Amino acid sequence: MKPDFIVIGTQKAGTTWLYEQLNNHPEVMMPPQKEIHYFDRSLGWDTGYPSIPHQVRVRMKEKRWLRMVIIKFIHEARRGRLGNAFWYTKWHLRNHSDAWYRSLFKNRQNLVSGDISPEYVLLDEKSCAHMHSIASHAKIVLLLRNPIDRAWSMMKYENHYITVLDLEDTEALKAFADSRYQDARSDYETTLSVYLKFFKPKQILIGFYDAISEQPQSLMDAVTDHLGISRHSFRNRDLDKRVNYTPALSPPSEIQEYLKEKYRPRITRHSELFGSYANHWLAQLDGNTGENQDIPPATVRVDALENLRSPNPQERI
Repeated sequence: MKPDFIVIGTQKAGTTWLYEQLNNHPEVMMPPQKEIHYFDRSLGWDTGYPSIPHQVRVRMKEKRWLRMVIIKFIHEARRGRLGNAFWYTKWHLRNHSDAWYRSLFKNRQNLVSGDISPEYVLLDEKSCAHMHSIASHAKIVLLLRNPIDRAWSMMKYENHYITVLDLEDTEALKAFADSRYQDARSDYETTLSVYLKFFKPKQILIGFYDAISEQPQSLMDAVTDHLGISRHSFRNRDLDKRVNYTPALSPPSEIQEYLKEKYRPRITRHSELFGSYANHWLAQLDGNTGENQDIPPATVRVDALENLRSPNPQERI
């Protein structure tokens, strides 16, 4: 049953990079559209991703949806990618249902295929139960990033691509940092608690954004092992490729200190819970720049975590 795996997040932690690597694996067929966003459409609050009507007749009443399918089809067909072109017709011109969702990952070669949608890190129990009802067998991958760095990266992304978020307006930046839209994406323990109510610990692998720059091949070896496919020697230029790039700007000192104070308790807990690069995050808070530190594991298996509390997730609606 498809999908074989689901990457649930988090945003600004390397999910697009991971999509590119898996898309180059000979045993994997990734959908031409990275993010499917099927399970996060009924969360009851604005996650920043526009809601997509399930019924095709409703979508086609809006010209933008019809325009989108025409543009996508022509774009892929002109490049000789007819499989992708017809995939987009399936995406746009069919009612969205559980059967439709599964069909997005079917392929003639029966290659491994999966969904990479960072918003799934926000799922509540109802939405996660829906996911489990469709893909109870799926392997889960969760990429984590230092919450301080992730928050600032998200601010830059918002400024560069989404809204006019003034990166010099400290009060606006603080409000954004404290928004549910931003903060919930770094609440890794709650996310795990939700998923562990439905998926077995051995189904979930945690990877670290830090490993993308320090040990990308080790990270990919752990991911491919988890997915049950052969290890693949990815080309260095692909492993080092930067995606969804935002300008290399440092946060204002006031925001840097604000984020440090905000996330110190959570980072301390992450260090206790995950170890690995989360220990580096905590050391950096205490002024240790990381020099002379050993390179930690690129991933951790959830079934190997000893300090994970019994699932008791916070309400997310």
